[in-house]
Order: sequence, then C-alpha cells, then structure tokens
Amino acid sequence: MFRLDDDLQNFYDLMLADPEFAWIAEQGAGRLLRSPTVFEDLVKMICTTNCSWALTEKMVNGLVNELGTASDDGRKSFPSAAAMAAQSAEFIAIKFAPAIARLSERVGPASGIR
Repeated sequence: MFRLDDDLQNFYDLMLADPEFAWIAEQGAGRLLRSPTVFEDLVKMICTTNCSWALTEKMVNGLVNELGTASDDGRKSFPSAAAMAAQSAEFIAIKFAPAIARLSERVGPASGIR
C-alpha cells in the first residue's frame, strides 16, 4: 500500500536538477499511496482537492464510518461505488462533496467498477 518497493531514483534525479524542487529528493518525498481499487483512489483524490489534510481525513473516515461494510472484528472497509451510488446524490454532496456524488452516480453498480 505504501509502495516502498517503487524505485523513485529517476524521479529524484529530475527533482535534483531543478533547484526549486531539489528538496523533494533530499527529503525522500514523493511517495504515493495506492488503494485496492481505482474508485477508492479517485474518491480520495477528490477528497484532497482544495482542503487541508485534516479535512481530507475527516471526509474519508466519514465515508468509511457511514457507508463502509463492517468486518467480523467491527472495522469497516472503504465503501464500494455501488454502496455510494445507492445513496442519494444530495446525501453524498452535503455530507462529503458534490464531485464525489457525481462520480458515484457515474460509476454506480452498472459500471462494473468496484
């Protein structure tokens, strides 16, 4: 999930070539998270747009707590596109973000995307 095995040396070499971005290579920044599904990556990317990290975490945790499926130990998974599409667009837009509502409507259960 943390992609620690990805070789970022080419990326770091490019960053070192530009003084404005050299700090990225020096600090080892640029790591990416990878979700189990493209849908989850898209929703999380939308959640990071134009807001603080704290708000992003709040939105993602809210989605999981309100719409995720509980496992045997009580923890919940990230909701599927179908679970989100089953909610009203108004519910998703008001509680989370209008862009997530639009994505959920477009992806929905008929798309085959999980």
